[in-house]
Amino acid sequence: MSEVAALLQSDYAAISPELLGRLHRAGYEFIEVPVPHYPRENGRQSGLSPHVVVRSFLELCHIRRTMSLSEDEATWPSPAPREDAPFPDASFQDVS
Repeated sequence: MSEVAALLQSDYAAISPELLGRLHRAGYEFIEVPVPHYPRENGRQSGLSPHVVVRSFLELCHIRRTMSLSEDEATWPSPAPREDAPFPDASFQDVS
């Protein structure tokens, strides 16, 4: 999974759909696990600010476009591994 994490291009709201799409494409399988959700205790909610919504939408469109192109049609180069990639040094195990 670390090879997939190194390819991530998104930030913010688009990171989850991109990660799931790339993992699915790499052959990983998923299960749903219920998680509790609690009210925010500190800070301010910013997910519905116009700036965040527009940025997230544009990132989702970009990821959709780049992931929908086949490798020979792609106009974007494959990204180099990011130093700030989530869990850059972690080793992941495929549970499938």
